[in-house]
Amino acid sequence: MEAGASSEFDEDDADAAFDDAQYDRALELYLALPASKKSLNRLIFCAYQIGGEAKIRLADWAVTLDPKLTGELSASQQEKLTSLRREASPAKTGSQAPELNSWVAWAEQLRSGTDLSSAESALARAVTSWDVTPFAKSEPLSTQFSDLIGGLSGEAEELAKEAVSTLISAFFPPGATLSPALRPIARVLFLLIALEDPLSSTDLEVLAQLLGHRLALGLASGEYVSMVEDLIDIQNRVSSYDTLPWNLDACEALALAPAPSDEAREARLRFFMKVLGQTQAFAHRLQPSDLVSLELLSKDFGVDKETVTWMRSAQAEHESEAELAHLSGKTIGIYTLAQAAGARAKAALERMFPGCKVELNSDLVCTAKLTSLAKAADLFVFAWKSSSHQAFFFASGTRSRRGIRSG
Repeated sequence: MEAGASSEFDEDDADAAFDDAQYDRALELYLALPASKKSLNRLIFCAYQIGGEAKIRLADWAVTLDPKLTGELSASQQEKLTSLRREASPAKTGSQAPELNSWVAWAEQLRSGTDLSSAESALARAVTSWDVTPFAKSEPLSTQFSDLIGGLSGEAEELAKEAVSTLISAFFPPGATLSPALRPIARVLFLLIALEDPLSSTDLEVLAQLLGHRLALGLASGEYVSMVEDLIDIQNRVSSYDTLPWNLDACEALALAPAPSDEAREARLRFFMKVLGQTQAFAHRLQPSDLVSLELLSKDFGVDKETVTWMRSAQAEHESEAELAHLSGKTIGIYTLAQAAGARAKAALERMFPGCKVELNSDLVCTAKLTSLAKAADLFVFAWKSSSHQAFFFASGTRSRRGIRSG
């Protein structure tokens, strides 16, 4: 049946086939009828359901349509139609799938600087509508994408920076297995934020997240050293007591992850010594938990005791100031998705309050383990800034009669 040819069938027959999920038949019938906004939307749906030749066939037919008609489609439908056309042109796309091209087309749009407002609105549906699987299978493809968004300027660069959190959600969703092929994307997202000046507290949280991803993906020696140099530059710009938790998180991430060479190990030690040295400037503000964390990290990095004698003096001052609360035999529950910070808090509390038991939880949703901890803990601490909303409301409800500490 030729597209647009006269037929004994009418629109009701096509609608009935579509409603019955007979997409092959619906495709044939709609192609045989005069084109309308409704039929075009349904043809796009059918083509994506059927795949293969149906997509190419619809792409060939769509180029004959009146541009005014395709202009009536929603932005997302126009993008799908454009992707079909690219798939129908192997010389331009090779073996890439339309979903893949959505990300590349978005990056190319930023690079060209054309219609940036539509590029911004398109990103809102990207996490749920655009496929990242091809990137996880191809490092050259990830490099292509990262090169596009890493060399921007002006308004396009600002749009890319604002999109970093969305890109993290898409390419590095919680609980997903990380593919080494995504290294270039993790790197460029890290640099997009690292080069911001000044850096906000939100920027630092995003950088900590990306640091974890980059270390988990594995780095060659040169790239590792370069990343640590970036961290030192950041630390120089944000050094203060308020940002000490971020510095400690970064130090712990470096201490726990493998360093690929002697040069890499020297670089991470240099970063820790920088943090340690600058911390002395506000030693009078350090709390016992800060000191315990610094002491543990000093052991991780192999720093000799003489280098940290000032910490022992600060600890002695705190111990003489007041008697510590009696928490022996008590259970403290801590919920946080920032696992490095949670581990430090556990070590600090058990050091400061001998005899107490500290249990950590970082489940993304309500689980039996979280339920049990929320009910049984004598004191339950909820780090809401790094939490799952579902887990927060569940824990709050579980302890509604006994109280919950959040922070």
